[in-house]
Amino acid sequence: MFFAACLCGLLSLPFVRADGWDDFSNNLATDLAPFISLFGEQVTKQYLSESITSLDYFIFAMAPMGILTAVVSAIRVCGSPSLRAFIGRAQEGGGNAEAELCSSTSRDVCELYNNGGIARVFGRPKILEVVYDPTAKEKLTDGTAGIYTFREFIKKDQEEWSGPPDDSEHTTDTFAPNLSLNVGIKRKPSGVFWAVAMAGMILQVSVLVFAVVVTYYLRWEKGGNRPESYACPLTIVGTLIECGGIFLCAYLVGQSTNERVFHRKRDDRAKQSTGGKKSAHSSIFWVQPGGQVLGDQVFDPFCCSDSDEPLQQYIISWKNHSKTSEFVVWAAVGTTGVGFVLQFVGLRGLHSAVSVAQLGVTIVMSAARATLRMQRLKPEDNFLSQFPDEVVGHELDWLAIRIGGEDVQRDSRSSSPALSSSASSSSPDPSRRHLWRFRGSPGNTSGITTKPPLTLNESNVAGKLLAYRTRLAQLTQSRASQTKAATPAEHFDVGMVEVREHAQRLALAIESSVNTIFSKAPKIRQEWKDAKSMFWSFHCDVVSAELCKACNDTPNQHTSQHILCLRLTRESSETPWRLQNKLELEALLGLWVWSLKSDPMVEVPDSQSQLTVSQAAEIPTRRIVSTSKNIAETDLNIWLGSEISSFQNDTLSLTSIQGDDPSTIWEQDKSYLTPFQRNDPSTIYNWDKKVRFFGWHATKLPHSHTGAALSEVWSASTNGSFTSLCAQEVFGSFVASVLDIVDDIGDINIQGTLQFRLESSLVSEIVNLFTKRQLGSTEDALLCVLPPMIPRLKLPSTESVSVAARRNANQHRKRDEWIQAEAVLRWAWRICSESQPHAGGNDGENDRQTLTDAPTQQVAIALGELYRWALRGNNDIKEFGLRGIDWLSAQKISLREGVLGAVGEIIGRYDTIAEEMKQGNSISGSGLPSGITDDLKTTLLYLTQSISITNEDKGKGLCLAAKRGWAEVVLALLELGAEPDFKDTGEYSRTALSQAAQINSIDTMKELIAWGAFPNSADAKHRTPLSYAAETGSNSAVKILLEDQRVEVDAQDENRRTPLWCAARNGHEAVVKLLMESGKVDLEAEDEYGRTPLSWAVKNGQEAVVKLLMESGKVDL
Repeated sequence: MFFAACLCGLLSLPFVRADGWDDFSNNLATDLAPFISLFGEQVTKQYLSESITSLDYFIFAMAPMGILTAVVSAIRVCGSPSLRAFIGRAQEGGGNAEAELCSSTSRDVCELYNNGGIARVFGRPKILEVVYDPTAKEKLTDGTAGIYTFREFIKKDQEEWSGPPDDSEHTTDTFAPNLSLNVGIKRKPSGVFWAVAMAGMILQVSVLVFAVVVTYYLRWEKGGNRPESYACPLTIVGTLIECGGIFLCAYLVGQSTNERVFHRKRDDRAKQSTGGKKSAHSSIFWVQPGGQVLGDQVFDPFCCSDSDEPLQQYIISWKNHSKTSEFVVWAAVGTTGVGFVLQFVGLRGLHSAVSVAQLGVTIVMSAARATLRMQRLKPEDNFLSQFPDEVVGHELDWLAIRIGGEDVQRDSRSSSPALSSSASSSSPDPSRRHLWRFRGSPGNTSGITTKPPLTLNESNVAGKLLAYRTRLAQLTQSRASQTKAATPAEHFDVGMVEVREHAQRLALAIESSVNTIFSKAPKIRQEWKDAKSMFWSFHCDVVSAELCKACNDTPNQHTSQHILCLRLTRESSETPWRLQNKLELEALLGLWVWSLKSDPMVEVPDSQSQLTVSQAAEIPTRRIVSTSKNIAETDLNIWLGSEISSFQNDTLSLTSIQGDDPSTIWEQDKSYLTPFQRNDPSTIYNWDKKVRFFGWHATKLPHSHTGAALSEVWSASTNGSFTSLCAQEVFGSFVASVLDIVDDIGDINIQGTLQFRLESSLVSEIVNLFTKRQLGSTEDALLCVLPPMIPRLKLPSTESVSVAARRNANQHRKRDEWIQAEAVLRWAWRICSESQPHAGGNDGENDRQTLTDAPTQQVAIALGELYRWALRGNNDIKEFGLRGIDWLSAQKISLREGVLGAVGEIIGRYDTIAEEMKQGNSISGSGLPSGITDDLKTTLLYLTQSISITNEDKGKGLCLAAKRGWAEVVLALLELGAEPDFKDTGEYSRTALSQAAQINSIDTMKELIAWGAFPNSADAKHRTPLSYAAETGSNSAVKILLEDQRVEVDAQDENRRTPLWCAARNGHEAVVKLLMESGKVDLEAEDEYGRTPLSWAVKNGQEAVVKLLMESGKVDL
């Protein structure tokens, strides 16, 4: 309001009459020139916000433009609330004025790169400023890797930068760095500023001298009259007062911030020491993570450095919170206003040439001030400008490789003379990529040791890149004790780093898995029981890859192989293992994922923006689970059950230098997959036809040094994110290595449910922690953990495998789930037909289990029955049965000699049935009993062909089959509806269970009882199944019956003979002992002739039985 009133008053002054040129010049100079100096808001704000020295303020005060803006700015920054209300800014926050007018960054204001320029914005975004010192002697041992914040660097090295003492009370690392002062403006030498200041002072004084000369010496008239006597003095005094007021306004704005200015001082000496070559000076890097949202604006990633043009002056600017005297503010406003009015009145009274001169000087000085800061940051100065979308989340990975670019090129030149002529420029080369690739644990040595491996060299190029990235992770890691409001600008949020959250989960999973193995594994190797350090070694490659622009050119690529390790420690054998530096996992994962994404193989130019984008995520991925068909198609299917679909089989062509890691992309070539080569970056490929494999830790494939080695792999589809797959690959590789410390990782248990599954307590624990740490789903966990663990797990006995598999297969078959039933039985077949480790191995050496024919025979019968039942189905199911019998027949070749005879006979039986069914032959007979002959093969064929059988025939056939021990026929008849407790009148009303117990047919007995047969059913002679079993000495049958509470142990037949009586008479010592141990028998029970078990044993000379009965003390002689 004050300035508006002044303006209106000035406009109301009477104008001087003028004609011709005088009229034109008078209007131009006396009216327009003073008003021009009032305006110029944007240029004034820009200059004030970049002014930090008194010389800047002085230059601004000479022939000023934007007087109104300068006065308003001083009031906005330093004025009291009442004074701010006078200019309509009463409710303005301090951040608005600071963002527009000051050079500082604070809790309210920061600076971000925005598409070619530096924007001062509100909020607390993240930006990292680091110094890399390549001359640091202990950079790989002190944990810094030669990377520091600027404050750390100037405290460490005072030789390169000079500056004022550190005032820690006022400076802080919390606020974002000053980009506009250090990056946005390429500041000219101080001599230029002094020259502009002197020129401005000379020009302004020249105008005043010119006014004196024109008025008093040349006596130029104005409108035909001599100028008023007050005009020249008012002009001189007003101009001086106005310049002073403007200087004071600029000073007030400038003094609201504090600055520390550092000057580089050793660059010249460095150049001299290197003979004029590129100096080994430190480099400052500024990194802005992309994707930050402030208000409605999303900021792209940004990185620049002074590595090519060393920064000679570094400035820190922060808000000065000391209160400015209100008198000084009023003095600045008053002097500026009074000076302008006096100058304005004076110029109107002088000859118009003076006003024109003042106008010219004002324009010249405005141009000069603009020139001082005309050289600014260009879009191409942003190293990330060509791939802003691709690098989001990987800025730290890019920076680590960028810092290590010289190390990579030096390594390439030392090992490859062909690359020695490559330029060593520190600027990023868009045609070359430095890649860091994780390849897993070494295959020929143990990946886990108590001491660092002898081949470890942490100073190799791979170790340096890992150290750089680890240090960057450390600098950008938020501390748990910090609140979000107090988090420094360089402490990135978790979401700003693509791999950070995954790396944290991976670190917890690795620690948990080690501690789980040490606590759950039955037997840890002796040297590890008291170990306090654990070193996990892994292979990695550093690749310098160039994709030539010309079509059909061969890519120029150099690869160096290295071994690195991660260390875990514990204080004692009672304390848990901990990673020594968890941030190394973030470095490993970040460098690897970024290298996969930035591989020139997968980069393409965007057709619209012409920016580079990565198509790595568009390539289908699969996880290798095995190189063995048996493990893939049987073992894993049994472990996984319904968790996963079927596996895919592929043949890979591996060379000596590439293939067995996820960096290789595969494409179909004839009947096998070969590594994909992309020679022309302009070609658009159909990535759906390509594939990338993970899961290489599950297998070791052969390589050919002369050509290509073909290897079969089985893989499963994956659904996880790219970063998740890499994290799972690292975890799987670690688990595969850490298992070397265990001699015994435990047994396998069979989960006998419809979803037939194998279980291991250790596997379950690791799978649970995998999912708990959110590394992936249960399916992902099993596919990561199982492949390396299956060969080390000890299977249960072949007998329990056979029983459980047969029971489960029958359940599946009854539900018409033929494929599932077949998978379970084929797995059991492999387990029973191959030699397996025995569960009772000593000192880590597993004895070989002595195989018996029984389990293998039982599984062979179960498979044959599965396929025989299929022959009764429709055409598709019948075809399944025929194929299955063909497969079973082919297994005879692999059978060892000890089991070939009996099992071969079983398989041959089903071969004949299949052949008869193919030819359509049938068995004649009036009923089932007549169909059951002495030939089991013929009987099975009859059951396969029969359609309708009476219940009585089924019952009689059941008893007859049980009598002959044909468990498969018994089960078939039970499924066809035979009554389990059917009593055959032709056999004294005996049941099938009674017949089976007599011949000790355990499988038949179990099936009958499972189907509901009553175990204490008596026949026409009042004899129970236990009586017949005891009479024939069928120990196993007796055990089964004694376990059933429904069985009357001391039941008497029609001759009052008990099972004990029958066993004692026939001298079956083991049966007698079992019956006595039950505690339910009367040792002195008499038959109808008064004979006791003891008397019959004595009569028949059964000395062992007599002794056993006598030792009981419950019999009388």
